Amino acid sequence: MARKRKRRRTTDASAAPDEGVLVIDAELPEGDETLETADFEALLEPAEAPGGPEMYDIVDELEAGSVPLVDEDEETAAAAAQAEAEMETPRLLIAIASGKGGVGKSLLAANIGIYLAQLGRKVVLVDGTLGAGNLHTMLQVDSPDVSLGDFFSRDVDHLRDVVVSTPFAGLGLISGVDDGVTAANPRPAQKNRLLTQLRQLNTEYVIVDLAPGCGFNVVDMFIAADLHVVVTHPEPTAIESAFRLIKCAFMRKLRALDSAKPLLAEIPKVPRGIPSPRELLELAGGREALRDVIREAMGDFKPRLVVNGTRTREDLELGPALTVVGRRHLGLPLDYLGYLEHDDAVGVSVRRRRPLQVEFPEAKVSKDIDRVARRLLGLESHENPACAQLPKTLEQQSHYELLGLHPGATEPEIRRAHRHVRRLYHAQSNAIFGIVSPAHLEAVHERIELAYATLIDPEKRDTYSRSLFPDGQWPEPSQIPPADAVPHAAPTTATLRPHVRRVTGPMPRAATSPTNNEHGDTLGELVDAEARRASGLELVVQTPDMPHWGEDTEFTGDLLRKIREACGVDLRDVADQTKISLNYLRAIETEDWSSAPAPVYLRGFVKAMARCLRLPPDQVARTYMARFPS
Repeated sequence: MARKRKRRRTTDASAAPDEGVLVIDAELPEGDETLETADFEALLEPAEAPGGPEMYDIVDELEAGSVPLVDEDEETAAAAAQAEAEMETPRLLIAIASGKGGVGKSLLAANIGIYLAQLGRKVVLVDGTLGAGNLHTMLQVDSPDVSLGDFFSRDVDHLRDVVVSTPFAGLGLISGVDDGVTAANPRPAQKNRLLTQLRQLNTEYVIVDLAPGCGFNVVDMFIAADLHVVVTHPEPTAIESAFRLIKCAFMRKLRALDSAKPLLAEIPKVPRGIPSPRELLELAGGREALRDVIREAMGDFKPRLVVNGTRTREDLELGPALTVVGRRHLGLPLDYLGYLEHDDAVGVSVRRRRPLQVEFPEAKVSKDIDRVARRLLGLESHENPACAQLPKTLEQQSHYELLGLHPGATEPEIRRAHRHVRRLYHAQSNAIFGIVSPAHLEAVHERIELAYATLIDPEKRDTYSRSLFPDGQWPEPSQIPPADAVPHAAPTTATLRPHVRRVTGPMPRAATSPTNNEHGDTLGELVDAEARRASGLELVVQTPDMPHWGEDTEFTGDLLRKIREACGVDLRDVADQTKISLNYLRAIETEDWSSAPAPVYLRGFVKAMARCLRLPPDQVARTYMARFPS
C-alpha cells in the first residue's frame, strides 16, 4: 500500500498552474535584426503563472529535494535508496506522439505494449494524455485506484506506486483516470520528477502515450525518450501537424543544450513560425560553432513515422514519401516504421472495450502492429543504416539520388522514377503539405526536370556519370539512397566499366527470371554479365527478340506480352498511359477470361493497349476478341 502524505496548500486558492501555449506561427516584432534569447523564451518556454512564482516556492523546493521530508528518518531513506539502486531500469523508453488527435496513437501504444508482454517482456504503459487519460479503457482496466494525479500531488511517494496491473501478464499501466485540471498542467519540478522516475521503473520497456499537439509537456516527454514515434494519417491536416511537432521538438531539444543558448541569440530573426533544422543551419551562416551544435542535435534526433488508416495504394506509398521529404527538407534522419491499414475491426474493438490484439488477433491491422513492434525491437540492436548519418539535402543530391536510381538504371526505370518523383512533388501531394513552400516547389520542379533530361539522354548521361565517377567505379547498392526514395524503382545488377556507353534501341524488360515485389511489379536481372564485350568499354544490354507479325497475324495475349517486353515497356507504364487497371492488363496478357472485363469493355482495352505498343488497333482487337469464349 502506498503511503500517502498530507498535501500542502497555498493561501491563494484562486491561483492556477502554469499554462504555457506554444505559438507556432508567432511573428516577431518588426525592427528586430536578431532573434533575441528573450524571443526564444517567449516561443519555447511556458508563460509565468498568473499568481506569480512565489506561491510555488515551498512545494517546488520540496519536489526538487532541497527541503527534507520531516516524516522520513535517515534509516528509511537509506533503505529506499539501496532498493532503488538494485532495481532493474528500463532498457528502452518509447514515446508515441502525434500532431493532432484521432490518428490512432493510443491504439498503437496499447497494442504494442500487449504484443511485447506476450513475448514475455516486462512493459509499463504510461497514459501521457495528462488530465484526459483513457488508456485504461482500451486495456480493460476499470477505474484504477491510483493515477498520475496522485503522483503529481505527492499522495504517493514514487511513480512505481502508481503502476497498476492489467489482464495481461507482464504489462503494467500508469493511468491518468479521473485526474483533475492540475494534472493537465504540471509544474516544471513535477514534470522533471516524472521524467526522472520513468527511468527508475523496474521494467524492460516504458511506452508513453502522449497527448496530441505541441504543448511543452508533450514535447519535453517526447524528446526525453529513447525512441520518438510520430503517428499520422494520410490526410493533409495530420501530416502538417506531424511535421510541425517534429520541428517544435527539435527546437526544444536544441534550446535545452547549454552550448546552444548563447549562440541562438545570434541567429537572424525568422519571418514566422519555427524554423526547420535545415533552415537553422542556413541561418547560422558561417558560425561554425553554432553549425556544429545544430548538426550534432540533428544527428541525435531520429523521429520514426507510422502512417495509420491506409486505404489506397497511394496511402501505402505515403510513409516512404514522407520519410524522403523529411530527410531532404528538414535535414533530419527520419525513419519509417510502417503503416496500419484501415480496418473496421479497430472500431469494433474500441466499442467493446477490448484490445485489438485480443479481440481480432488475425486482422490485417493487428499484423501491421506486430510488424511495427518487431521493427522497434530491432532498433535496439541494429539502427537503420539510412539514419546513421545526416541525410543529404536536395541541393547536395546527384541526379541519380534525386530520382532514387542506381547509376546502372535502364531507360524504363528512369521514366518510372521520373513519374514517381513528379507525383511526390505535385502541388496537391499530401507528402509535401506543410513542409515545402510553393516558392521552393517551383525550384524543385526545375531540378527534377534537369535530372530527367540529363539521364534520359545517353550522351548527356555518359558525360554526367563520368563527372560523378571519374574512376569508372559506381557505388555499391548499399551506398545508394534508400529504395523508398522512389517506390518501385529497383536498383539494377549491372556491373560498371570505365567509359560506359549506353546501347540504343529498345530497352529490355529487366527480367530473365521474374519475381514480384510487394506491389506486384515485375523485376529481375537487368543485365547478363556474359553479354559484355571483351574490351570492357561498352555495356551491352540483352533485349528479347521482337516477334514477327504481319497483316495475317492472330494476336494473342502471349504475343502482346512478348511485343511489350521487346519494346522494353513495363506493364505499369501501359497502365499509366492507358489508365487501365493492372489487373485487367494482366488478364489480357494471360487470357484470364474470368478476370477480364465484359466484352464491350475488353475490346476497347485491347485497342488502347495496341495503340500504346504502336500496333494496328483494329487488327489486334479483331483477332484477339475472336479468341474470347462465346
